[in-house]
Amino acid sequence: MIAIMVAMDCEREEVEKIVENKKSIISRKQSYTIGNIGNREVIIATCGIGKVKSAINTASILENYDIDLVINIGTAGGLYKEAKIADVIVASKVTYHDFDLYSIDGIEPSFDNNYYTFETDKDLTSLVYDVIKCDDFNVYVKPLVSGDAFVSSDERVSYIQKYFPEAYGCDMEACSIAHCCYEYGKKFLIIRSFSDIVTKKGNELDFNEYKFIASKRAAQFTKKILEKLE
Repeated sequence: MIAIMVAMDCEREEVEKIVENKKSIISRKQSYTIGNIGNREVIIATCGIGKVKSAINTASILENYDIDLVINIGTAGGLYKEAKIADVIVASKVTYHDFDLYSIDGIEPSFDNNYYTFETDKDLTSLVYDVIKCDDFNVYVKPLVSGDAFVSSDERVSYIQKYFPEAYGCDMEACSIAHCCYEYGKKFLIIRSFSDIVTKKGNELDFNEYKFIASKRAAQFTKKILEKLE
């Protein structure tokens, strides 16, 4: 079974549109949707916003269901200059942009130096590249950073660009979900679509307008992945 984790209701609604044979269940105070995408059985859960909430709910689903792969679907902020709304980023690796021990160990944060950097399984990224060849939208397999803040301030943007210059996108749950999967020995795939461009002034307004478009786009690309996943 594949677990699909989303943070927000608008993301879940778009994922559920691509699921067949849906049924809802309540387990341990959580509402899940079980069904099929292509030939794969999936279970959809709302993990919640932020690192702690998403890690708790990912751990719960891994403890109670026989999960082969966790896919985190949803929105993200674009970090590179050419980014456009609804572009898709599939994380090649993820880390936390707000995990910083420099004052203790004197080591500047980066993808290479952070204690917690997680790489996507190579077979899964190869599959993504195969799907990209047949896709009409811009899709990037690039690094992504997560943290417990909506990135909009010049200070935070500058910090990320300084210490994680290769990051193409940012969000609030991807790394904690990947971290949880690592601890449980499970594969993960992060598929996000840009709802806003963090280098643009007023990106929080864009997020509220385009989060629905981005949610739909991420779900559509995920469907293509699962239809090719053996």
